[in-house]
Amino acid sequence: FDELTGLPNRSLFMERLDRRLRATEPEEARAAVCYLDLDRFMRINETFGYAAGDTLIRQVGERLSQSLCGSGVVARMGRDEFALYRMLEPHEHETLPAERLMQCFAAPFTQSGQELYLTPSVGIAIWPEHGGDALSLLRNAESAMFNTKQNGRKGYQVYRAEINDGSRRRLALEAALRQAIQREQLRVVY
Repeated sequence: FDELTGLPNRSLFMERLDRRLRATEPEEARAAVCYLDLDRFMRINETFGYAAGDTLIRQVGERLSQSLCGSGVVARMGRDEFALYRMLEPHEHETLPAERLMQCFAAPFTQSGQELYLTPSVGIAIWPEHGGDALSLLRNAESAMFNTKQNGRKGYQVYRAEINDGSRRRLALEAALRQAIQREQLRVVY
């Protein structure tokens, strides 16, 4: 468990998710895995100090746990990152868990007598469509979250395979540019 929030940590989250997926037939149910990062949280730490940031992290953990109403698992993955999974009802839209997460941040948080509005960037991966195991689902939800951040923050994105394709292309381009510099394959043209 995470010492600050009392929530499951990454290891326990992965263990519980993996156990749940193995116990469920893909034809019978679907699950949503959401990965959440607090936008510009470092600014809170810089302004109010790390103790205040820790207090806010605890408050966020409590709100996220309450939003699930016992129908899933919330975990603190590190710093200002959280993950959750919950089984989806047959009629439930895949974005509903993320919409509920966004509602957790509608009301302000209070720190040192001041109201603070936090916003999250959320990525969603759906089992079994976006991965057949806990690791794949979490990785794809995290990729979708990074895509949300790149597109302006404060929102959510459902995973699409193109997100990882774009990341692979960028990594290949970075590697090729480093090699081009070392091999003196670049020249400046005015």
